[in-house]
Amino acid sequence: MPKQKWLRTYRLTLLVVCASLLLPFPSNGQEGSSLLTYSLTAKPGNLQVNRMPGTNPPRSYQEIFSFVVKDTKRTDYKGSAASCKTFDVEVAPVDTPDQPVWVWSKEQKFCQHVTTVNIPAGQSWPKTAVWKFTTAVVKDGKYRATATFIPENGKTSVDFEITSVQ
Repeated sequence: MPKQKWLRTYRLTLLVVCASLLLPFPSNGQEGSSLLTYSLTAKPGNLQVNRMPGTNPPRSYQEIFSFVVKDTKRTDYKGSAASCKTFDVEVAPVDTPDQPVWVWSKEQKFCQHVTTVNIPAGQSWPKTAVWKFTTAVVKDGKYRATATFIPENGKTSVDFEITSVQ
């Protein structure tokens, strides 16, 4: 093969290899790293609230969100977040996901330095967020809570419903 043709083939092969390294790996339907798995649960989940008028202030309710990131690799996960905010949870109506009714981080203050997040191989990184609300500020309907693992932008969600006692 002539030297010029060989050099052109070499450059093309090198370009293809470099480009393939920049492509994201498949993630099994979850955003973020395919080597981490995400789960989110809501307790109590589906909730019946009492909206009957009375002399007392509106009743207070809560949903407890348990967010777990699991490292499924044989090596430790080592990541970082731009601040001490390493995860977040937001709740929005299912039909208007871009209009959250609650965002966990809005009630928090975070340090402004890079924060490392390490998860040992095969271990989990659990976090909890509690949403407290009254019947005066939340309507009946279907809601979706979405949790985000900031170092990888990995997301997972859980749906639940709030209904009034009849």
